[in-house]
Amino acid sequence: MDRFECPSFSIFQGSLHLRKRTAAERAKEHYTSGVWSSGKKWADDAPKEELDPEKVRNCTLDSICELASQNPQFAILSQDSIADMFNDEIESVRHNAINSLKKLSQHLEIREDQLEIMVGVLQDFSYVSRESLRDMLCEMKFATKECLNTCVVALLDNLRRYPQDRTSIWKCMHHLGKNCSSLALPLLPDLLCLHPYFDTPEPEMDDPAYISILVLVFNAAAGNHTALPMFQEHTWRHYTYLRDSLPDLVPQLQVVITTQAFSNHMENDMFNLI
Repeated sequence: MDRFECPSFSIFQGSLHLRKRTAAERAKEHYTSGVWSSGKKWADDAPKEELDPEKVRNCTLDSICELASQNPQFAILSQDSIADMFNDEIESVRHNAINSLKKLSQHLEIREDQLEIMVGVLQDFSYVSRESLRDMLCEMKFATKECLNTCVVALLDNLRRYPQDRTSIWKCMHHLGKNCSSLALPLLPDLLCLHPYFDTPEPEMDDPAYISILVLVFNAAAGNHTALPMFQEHTWRHYTYLRDSLPDLVPQLQVVITTQAFSNHMENDMFNLI
């Protein structure tokens, strides 16, 4: 009768090494060997292709804008990151940042430190960049009156550098006055050069910068009637002129007769009687 012989222990031990390792065991081996920590494992498998910075940044902006449009809190948190993109060296990225912030205007209030970065685009040689920023400013809300003042000063500087932009600047002033009437009211004495004791000289109506200021002031006064008594006699004359020449930009106002105008009117009536 044949006798069964038990296999030796060495053969049984060798068979253990032939067993397929589990995923956890392979992962542990990679971890202990340092392959994962160095990134070499992934670097070897990654495609050897250089990424286009323009595409990467634009895709990043598109993703941020998409998420922020659905979450107002995220829109506020991403506001600074988008504003920083206004200084990007790639023109398409700057345009994308401007348009992205415009889409989020309903969730945001622009701070002065952010605005100082944004209005730098108004000095750009590209008309498309300047026009895009002015369109964005038409939709934005400002946190303080200092923000509105900074914006007005930047637009007037834009007008000085590029006089051909004046129609677009007047349109922007029109929207700023409508959207920021309460912020514009404390600025009216400076904007109209009013003095509490002395009469100021009448500005020239052929000055595009003065017209820009009047468009802003008249639209702010349409939303805040407490500004109307502050207008001087020549301001009302200029209002009548601009109302006829720029009806799309200058709103209908209830004319308030000032004390000086009333006195002049009475003097004319007395002279006619004599």
